[in-house]
Amino acid sequence: MTEATKNQPSANSDTEPTTAQVSAYLLRNPSFFEQNRTLLTALSIPHTGTGKTISLIEHQVKALRAENKQLTQQLNVLINNARTNDQLFDKAKTLILALISAQQLCQVSELVEHSMLTDFGSACCRLWLVSDQVVHPARQLILAQDAVNQLARLVKVSKPYCGVLKAEESALLFPDQSDQVGSAAVLPLYAEYHLIGILAIANEDKNYYRDNMSTLLLTYIGEVVARIIHRLSGEIT
Repeated sequence: MTEATKNQPSANSDTEPTTAQVSAYLLRNPSFFEQNRTLLTALSIPHTGTGKTISLIEHQVKALRAENKQLTQQLNVLINNARTNDQLFDKAKTLILALISAQQLCQVSELVEHSMLTDFGSACCRLWLVSDQVVHPARQLILAQDAVNQLARLVKVSKPYCGVLKAEESALLFPDQSDQVGSAAVLPLYAEYHLIGILAIANEDKNYYRDNMSTLLLTYIGEVVARIIHRLSGEIT
């Protein structure tokens, strides 16, 4: 073995830079490949799924294209969501403007249920009044206190409940229509800290209403309906 050979570092030599050291160096010197452009075509990287090797610059181009495609898809999702939200807002605005003009509780019930079924595509919708002080000829809208007690887990807080109902809950909230209920949104309607009504909206899809979904629009509609019911109830008592 010659003296020159002895002085060459072996593959396991301590002077051989580690992968971590090379990575750290490249991160500290992001312009390295700009100053050594020939390396971009000389270095090769295995192409996932094909077993072939491609140059570093080809790999970078493919990575950028994939990233661009992903960003485009995310942007399209955001645009579609924005359009959907705009449509939902317009429908909610139409409903609320109609509710403001309501003079009777029966009108409130008719407007809400019609909007949810026609505009929002719900399978069924019921607006229940639970205040004993409410006087209204449409007695089918009144939910007895013992029934309200059975729905305690759904109405104990002002936040809407979204998810799958128990069989007995579906039967109470959607009599004659419980077979159409896959999932539901149950909005407790409070006025001055008292439960005065329950707005129940159902969809045939059991995954449509979920506990992790946004309830901002539902909450807003529920608050408006509660205020109008409270106002009309006060005017006729």
